[in-house]
Amino acid sequence: MSKSSDVSTASMTAAPDAAPAPAPMPPAESGNAFPVASPAVYVPEEGEEHRDIVVVLSEPDADNTVTAHSVKHNGPIRVPLAMLQPLPELPPGPEGEVTDWWTVTDAEGAELARVQAPDDPRARKVALRDPKVAAASRRDNGFALRRLRTSELEVPVGELR
Repeated sequence: MSKSSDVSTASMTAAPDAAPAPAPMPPAESGNAFPVASPAVYVPEEGEEHRDIVVVLSEPDADNTVTAHSVKHNGPIRVPLAMLQPLPELPPGPEGEVTDWWTVTDAEGAELARVQAPDDPRARKVALRDPKVAAASRRDNGFALRRLRTSELEVPVGELR
């Protein structure tokens, strides 16, 4: 009975005079500030009123343009890398203790008023007493409330009346 493992081990190893494997190639655009899946602001030459938020979908082509998903157009567009800028830094989140003060905003996020109440239902009742809030509520079919933290108040909590 012969064994199947009688195969010569010399044939399994690489020949000593074989050429070495080629070195890996460096990436074509190692200085690309906007790799695939990175968000950016697209600013065309016409002016800043045409700014658009995009997400890069492809590597740069030979003409240094990329395919990006446009928030403004809700679809893919071709943009030159030179017209992309990094997104601005987000402001830090509010800090401090939660207060009994609430900000009242309309459908577009504009602040209408600030009210003081211990909870959401009472804050809504107090907010509706303000004529600006009542008008915006009729216009927008409601309004939004968000509880404020101490860092968002202009006057320290102990001095509010």
